[in-house]
Amino acid sequence: MDFQKSESKSQVCSLYQKIFPGKVFEFDASQNFNILSDANGDIGFVHFIQIEEMIEIYDLGIVPSLQNKGYGKVLMAKFFESIQASRVILEVSVKNNAALKLYKKFNFVKVGVSAGYYQDGSDALLMERVL
Repeated sequence: MDFQKSESKSQVCSLYQKIFPGKVFEFDASQNFNILSDANGDIGFVHFIQIEEMIEIYDLGIVPSLQNKGYGKVLMAKFFESIQASRVILEVSVKNNAALKLYKKFNFVKVGVSAGYYQDGSDALLMERVL
């Protein structure tokens, strides 16, 4: 499996729409889009920014037809192998059980809550992993 930064707006936008259909996405070349792929095509991606020693993950996703097959673990492992930072933060819906389970496996801990953050009124958990 390959994990590398993509600077192709069309590749990133196409993959984003497969994973998050209907969600508005604006490509910003100053941000990082690392894509997990194999010989059959793109599997998933991590969208993040890095400010000095801190990384904030904005989006992370796996193509729906490939979910629940272990690719999320591979994506996270490759992501952590590729970065140099002292901490990684992200926000996740309290309703996203699959993501919460994955983040806990990778030693993220809850550090805060944003009440009613999402459109459906659900809370967002702020999670952090100190490296």
